Amino acid sequence: MMGLIAQPEYVYHELEGQFVGALPRVSARPDFRKELASNLALVAQHKSSGMVVSQPHPYLPGVFIGVAAGALATTAAILVLIFRSRIERRASA
Repeated sequence: MMGLIAQPEYVYHELEGQFVGALPRVSARPDFRKELASNLALVAQHKSSGMVVSQPHPYLPGVFIGVAAGALATTAAILVLIFRSRIERRASA
């Protein structure tokens, strides 16, 4: 089902038949297939051993820097408020 309105399945079969005739057949190079098989075997081995393989998120260091900067700014603001209130108390006394 594509879109909001469901199309009958025969419409897709007709479209598939038109593409099969229009597009040339594509096959992967043998070295690509060997490398893919090796990578898939490695991933399967890692999964069976309990390891999870994932790509690190590129924005993660930015999040850490942002949180650290926010904590630093909050600490500085609290210290300014504390020292300002002490100075005002001494001035009024």
